[in-house]
Amino acid sequence: MARVKQHWSEIEDPHKRYLAYIKSQEWKEIAQLVLDRDHHHCCCCGRSEDQIVLNIHHNSYQHFGNEREHLDDLVTLCKVCHRAIHMVKANYCRFKKPKEKLS
Repeated sequence: MARVKQHWSEIEDPHKRYLAYIKSQEWKEIAQLVLDRDHHHCCCCGRSEDQIVLNIHHNSYQHFGNEREHLDDLVTLCKVCHRAIHMVKANYCRFKKPKEKLS
């Protein structure tokens, strides 16, 4: 008998739920909206997706699972800036809000 894939919201373990969510079609659509809003550039250093891998960063997890209604809680960052934010608390505070969007 085939196993039915569990929806991400039904997973009890928070880390596993998060990992399942960021692999979901729902998250991919939200991430695309943020990338489009930020013109596919890192809001910190300005690099584009043809120069480096871009990530979508949660400024907070207050709206986890409901980001579509709170896109301002998400920001596009390159993998280097994203890592720096998580490694050094001062960096996290410094980049809490996206810089002015590139045109």
